[in-house]
Amino acid sequence: MEMLACCAVNSRGEHSSGGARESLDFIIVGAQKAASTLLADALGQHPEIWMSDTETHFFRDPYYREAALPELSGLLKATSAGQRIGIKCPNYLGSPEVPPRIARHAPHASIVVSLRDPVRRAVSAYYWYMLWGVIPDLPLGQGLAAILDGKVDGTHPCAREVLEYGLYGKHLTHWERFLPRKQFVIVTDAELKRDLKGTLGFIVARIGASARDVVPDPTTRSNEGIYSLSRIRFLQRRNRFVFTWNTGRQVPEMRRPTRGYPAAFNAAVVGIDRLILQRTCADDSLMPAPDLVERLRAFYREDLQLLRSNFGVPVEDWSLR
Repeated sequence: MEMLACCAVNSRGEHSSGGARESLDFIIVGAQKAASTLLADALGQHPEIWMSDTETHFFRDPYYREAALPELSGLLKATSAGQRIGIKCPNYLGSPEVPPRIARHAPHASIVVSLRDPVRRAVSAYYWYMLWGVIPDLPLGQGLAAILDGKVDGTHPCAREVLEYGLYGKHLTHWERFLPRKQFVIVTDAELKRDLKGTLGFIVARIGASARDVVPDPTTRSNEGIYSLSRIRFLQRRNRFVFTWNTGRQVPEMRRPTRGYPAAFNAAVVGIDRLILQRTCADDSLMPAPDLVERLRAFYREDLQLLRSNFGVPVEDWSLR
């Protein structure tokens, strides 16, 4: 949710330098809550790859203007000669305005997609959106049912994304209208977990770097969620200092306060959570009741059939059952 800073650092914490590049080499477009953070961090360890540390919302910015590209040009100037340049924004896959913009500004970029069982992804996204106050802080089953029934669309404009961003077949079909399929590099989180090095090697080769240099760090971070309603309600206390909306409430933005009372308050809330609540508050059930699970699987079933037939993604262990 952070906007791109023009002065960037790479995944090893080093400032990059060198001549300007004409375009991006690859873009991790999501899916949201489907191991894109793990993927970005692992690729960023490769010596031939420069991976932006911040999520780059340029292509879905509501103030996007084709004639003003300071964020993108600043990024391209900040990299070392010979490196493959990559950015990440897990919301890109489900944002229909993004593909034509990428086709205009980065027409030859590889589009890296990581997918996850959409029902489990929706559960993870539900807790993530609730953490930042984007949706009501209701128990999982009650909240997901309300989103399925469209009961919170009018009051919480991002609520529908919890489900919508899991319609991978629909979104990839839209992307294919603007970019050739040969540029898509599609993997699943199951493949990453089962064979991280092999799956990374496949991706690295597709984006034009050397697969022999893939040595994933076992400490590579993943964006682990918080699945306790009690912890989430406590952590929401900091949102007024770290979370803002643009005009029109289209794109949320997180900022880490660095001075004064906001910084101290934020640090105190996070500290109490880590030292006390994380150790004492048990996670909620990570799946809703069976009848609601079946409603979610029915919601995604047709789209998964499209994903399997049109894009060859192995979905047998997902929501077709």
